[in-house]
Amino acid sequence: MNSKNHLLPLGDFKPTDEWQTHVNEIFYGIQGPNIHNHFQTYVSQDHRLAHALAEDYYEQALTQVNNPQPRFIMEWGVGNGNLAGCFLTHLQSIDTEGQVYPFTRYILCDFSMEILKGARDNPRLKNHAEKFFTVQVDASHMDCFREQTINKIISNEI
Repeated sequence: MNSKNHLLPLGDFKPTDEWQTHVNEIFYGIQGPNIHNHFQTYVSQDHRLAHALAEDYYEQALTQVNNPQPRFIMEWGVGNGNLAGCFLTHLQSIDTEGQVYPFTRYILCDFSMEILKGARDNPRLKNHAEKFFTVQVDASHMDCFREQTINKIISNEI
């Protein structure tokens, strides 16, 4: 007997990315506030990547200090907010002359409102309350941001 005869389709054919999006929606919806327990990654527990990114950003931003416009960093897939908190803390500490940190704004973008709520409660990030804000957005809908308005994009927990 051919085993192919016993296979049943899961549903209508859809590209893999559409199925993965559907599975992610179910997963995030079921987890609720406990979702943060599923993201115990290197970045969520450590400061080293955030420090390296902050130093790189600082060096690049120093070349544009004559332009006192706000500079925007966008992080897609924010995890527990540790990367953003460590990034901003380190940027503030290395910017001893106040040429970069005062003009920096950090946008935390995530599909899950639960993730964003948890990130806002990160103690390191709370120290920079005037420097960051959160946006609930699907990564496939980046057209809601104007072109050439973001200075750095970090894609981490996506």
